[in-house]
Amino acid sequence: MAPNDPKPGRFVVKLKDTTHTGLAAHEVQELLADGKTDVLEIQRIHRLTDDGHMELVGVSASDFEQRDCLLFSRHHVKEARHDFDRIVEQSRQTPPPCRIEVQFGHVSSFSPTHVVALIFPSVCSEAVGQWLTASDLQLGDHADGSPGVLRAYEAESPRIVKRADLSPR
Repeated sequence: MAPNDPKPGRFVVKLKDTTHTGLAAHEVQELLADGKTDVLEIQRIHRLTDDGHMELVGVSASDFEQRDCLLFSRHHVKEARHDFDRIVEQSRQTPPPCRIEVQFGHVSSFSPTHVVALIFPSVCSEAVGQWLTASDLQLGDHADGSPGVLRAYEAESPRIVKRADLSPR
């Protein structure tokens, strides 16, 4: 696994024999799933200082198993579809900090009913929020997000019209 550039929202993983710096969440998940790799410590890069130092926050392996979401809803289907398209386009210009599944669909029990859901590992919540804030996209008539919102969204069996998987580079 080749190291990436250290960026906020990426990870430093200390193994028995080496340290990987700048890994994306899915790369850490691959190391954890391997079963052969002794992961000693995982830290999220919180920020980089001007003098090149990294501020790190410790995370546990179980944090990579939890999922989170940001849910944007619109009253008009065309506006929700436009939000979906703009998020996908933004990921081409500025890659997201981790893998994100984006779903565009309809949930009849929600108000507004037309939704765009971004689903990602919980450990990436802060980085995904920063990525969207930096993009300056104005999304949804209503926005919400948390693991509980994801559970409620999935419990309503949304009718997914379109989906995209966004990946960091």
